[in-house]
Amino acid sequence: MNEKIPAPGADGDDVELRILEVAFNESVRKLPLPIGAVDTLQSRAQAITATATAVAAFLGGLGFRAGLSRWEWAIATAGGVPYVISLGVCLSVLTPRIAGWEVGQDSRKLATAARNIGDLKTVYRELAIRYQEGFENNERRARKLARRLKLAAYLVPVELGFLLWLVVATAT
Repeated sequence: MNEKIPAPGADGDDVELRILEVAFNESVRKLPLPIGAVDTLQSRAQAITATATAVAAFLGGLGFRAGLSRWEWAIATAGGVPYVISLGVCLSVLTPRIAGWEVGQDSRKLATAARNIGDLKTVYRELAIRYQEGFENNERRARKLARRLKLAAYLVPVELGFLLWLVVATAT
């Protein structure tokens, strides 16, 4: 694969080979992009976790300082449910399963395939297709994590509402 592509107009000029090289280089460039997005999602998950915990600590503490009636315990429990779900969802974003993310090809398999194929065009074509499939797989997984994180972000205001209700209920 270290074979140099001839300059345009040179002997052996092969337009298809150069186009396949461009496709291959683009697929190699795109492959790790969704994995980089996961780092951003994890930073956001940390912020959501900190916010949810602060809301639970401050407002929950205010509500629990007075003795709670059964009704107030029900409100506190209802407010704790979105908090627990939010933390669980954020934890799943912070610790995604590593298996299944595609970051490249096994060099031994490439060398064996190159020996069997022997045609640079076919190698470029096959690798470009495999890397594109890997990119799509990684993108699908990153979108799934983003949807989970969106759920956690929506649960924080729900938690806040229940805990504010608890503070108001115990203040009267």
